[in-house]
Amino acid sequence: MFPGDGIGPEIVAESLRVLDAVSGSKGIGFRLHYCEIGDAARKRTGEAVPLQALELFRRHKLALKGPVGESVGDFVSKLRIGFDLYANVRPVISYPRISPPALRGDIDLVVVRENLEDVYISKESQIDAGTWKLEGVFSRRECERIARYSFDLARGRRKRLAIGHKSNILRKTHGLFAEVFGDMSKAYTDVIFESYYADSLSAHLVRRPADFDVIACPNLIGDILSDLAAEVGGGLGLAGSANVNPEAGMGLFEPTHGSAPDIAEKKIADPISQIRCTALMLRFLSEEVGDSYSTAAATIEEAISRYISNSSVGNLPIHLGGRAGTTQVADSIISEIRRIQENGEHLHS
Repeated sequence: MFPGDGIGPEIVAESLRVLDAVSGSKGIGFRLHYCEIGDAARKRTGEAVPLQALELFRRHKLALKGPVGESVGDFVSKLRIGFDLYANVRPVISYPRISPPALRGDIDLVVVRENLEDVYISKESQIDAGTWKLEGVFSRRECERIARYSFDLARGRRKRLAIGHKSNILRKTHGLFAEVFGDMSKAYTDVIFESYYADSLSAHLVRRPADFDVIACPNLIGDILSDLAAEVGGGLGLAGSANVNPEAGMGLFEPTHGSAPDIAEKKIADPISQIRCTALMLRFLSEEVGDSYSTAAATIEEAISRYISNSSVGNLPIHLGGRAGTTQVADSIISEIRRIQENGEHLHS
């Protein structure tokens, strides 16, 4: 457990209440280990990601993380890159009830972002007093790993995969990314494959978001497009993400938004993004452990859907036009979980 900065500790606490609600009756449970990371940790210890955090993650392989502030670069290098978490997975789901702010009420897509390379290796060097150089890396190995992950994900969903890149300008680096996906598509003939320039894909994502299923991108473009997709689907407050290496069984789960220090401790932040991270963790575990975790993940997602679809307007989160604070939102989702459990519904992801 890495609560993070700003609103992080508040929304992490609510996500744990939701995790507890789905755990007991499903025969699953967790032992939690806490460690401070982020701006507060750096101010107190000099390290945004202390050695204890690295050791905890190395030993237990799963982490729920709240948003952090300006120290996000330390997190990227020491956790995402340091532990080879090569796939950043960002689902986006909208509902008719919240359209607007969602552009449509029937969006269900996933942005898959290559998580280790591109300019996010943060290799910057000074040429002269007024000029800096930024370098990026693209390797065939990482392009192949993220391509295989993306095609497998699409095969398990609606069998559509689109990629976004700028190979028309960056012919060697983004060209390699597009080439690898194009070659791999020949082994996935059941998946409809489309290749877009990233600027064109951005326009299509706004114009017809419901047509997309899985979207895969290089690191920088994936970072930008996944935020765009989240806003198209109703807002960053609804969007969780997973940083995973399935082969190693390692996963780090975090909201896509920042730490929002301006509203910290006011208890008005929407916890749904963090609660979704809990569901993503359970779904990740289900691939190794079994159906009980899959059922728990599906129960959380269904509870979120019913809460958003059936609540009075005033009971919705503030960014969706309601008046519900952090704890009230979690209370409502937990109430929906209890109803699903009492009715004996057996859900599957």
